[in-house]
Amino acid sequence: MSMRAFRNQMAFHWHENRKRLFVFGAILLLLDIWLLAGYGIYEPENAMALVANNNFFAISIFIVLITYITAANSFPLLLGSGYTRKQYFWGSLAYLGAFNLAISLAQTLLTLVLKQLLPLLGFNLDEYIISFGRMWYSLFAAYFLLAMLFFLLSTLMYRYGFLWGAGLIAVYILGLNVFRTNNPTLIDATARTLADVLAPHYAIAASLATALICWLLYRSAEVKTS
Repeated sequence: MSMRAFRNQMAFHWHENRKRLFVFGAILLLLDIWLLAGYGIYEPENAMALVANNNFFAISIFIVLITYITAANSFPLLLGSGYTRKQYFWGSLAYLGAFNLAISLAQTLLTLVLKQLLPLLGFNLDEYIISFGRMWYSLFAAYFLLAMLFFLLSTLMYRYGFLWGAGLIAVYILGLNVFRTNNPTLIDATARTLADVLAPHYAIAASLATALICWLLYRSAEVKTS
């Protein structure tokens, strides 16, 4: 892939999703403020965990949306503009990787800001200890695995129809159920991904393996215009 084609594809994905990203970011910040004002004041020691779980859940849903748009909607548009399947795939993989890296960094930085700000507002966070480098890496691993799983889901739905995608969702849910705990936390109950039961480096390896399967499917996929 030439650098010009790569830059053009990155610009295409950015322009396609930037408005969604800004709107989502504004809504997420307002929701965090509402959670802290409405619930955090009653359990200040759990305020950070409440915001972290809410953000993880909301960002996971947003990543699913962006991944579906990138995997299903963009494929016929880019190939119709002269891109090859290889260019589309590697460009999309790079975009999703950069997107998840950036959004996990943003969440980590927000946690850092709240860690410094909330004690000034009367919240007791003495027991909340964070390794920010590890948090960024773990969030990226979780989000990237989620993106690749739904990249595969969108690929199967694009190529073979809805039932294949529904089947993958069923396998995904059953896979999570295998690792059910007796006392699930909020993140287990509402926002769990396979990365919660895999070490981050294994999650990244699983993501790359999933991406390879997507390439094997896309390299012979027909371009659908309707």
